[in-house]
Amino acid sequence: MEQPITPEQPEPAGRKPEPAQPGVPQAGAASFASTRTPGASSPASPLWSRRLILIGAVCIPVGLLGGSYVLLVQLVAVAGIAMIAMGMSYGAQPPVFSRWTRGVGALGALWVLFTAGYLVAVMAAADFNMESGALVPVLYNGGLACVIAMAVVAVIAISRRAVAQRPVPKR
Repeated sequence: MEQPITPEQPEPAGRKPEPAQPGVPQAGAASFASTRTPGASSPASPLWSRRLILIGAVCIPVGLLGGSYVLLVQLVAVAGIAMIAMGMSYGAQPPVFSRWTRGVGALGALWVLFTAGYLVAVMAAADFNMESGALVPVLYNGGLACVIAMAVVAVIAISRRAVAQRPVPKR
């Protein structure tokens, strides 16, 4: 007669459970912090970061291809670039949404808003066959300033994370 299998049964002989390692989530444990890849010396990027980069990478060609047919679809490409920048600027410490990441996200959102305002103002001027007005250069320059600031903040965040994650030599 066979015995029913229960979860309390011991593991097969010769196999010992692996000890818990600091910084490595155990099987079944939910973690929003970065996880270690087996055999890697540095932590892998968090899942939300990889998803943002993937979605942003899909949005760029969609916006570029669709923008030739519908002008406002170009905003999808702009938003994709902002998502990639935010996905790459995560923090090395447990609060992965650092102030640098939030700064990149805010500047990316402003860039999208300035670009949308610029495109709407240019389309309205073209539809009514009139001059574009004084608001268009302000929107263009505001968007340009936001994209430059977003790039600078993203580079700072990536650099700070790289410095925080580099191994410290033992003396």
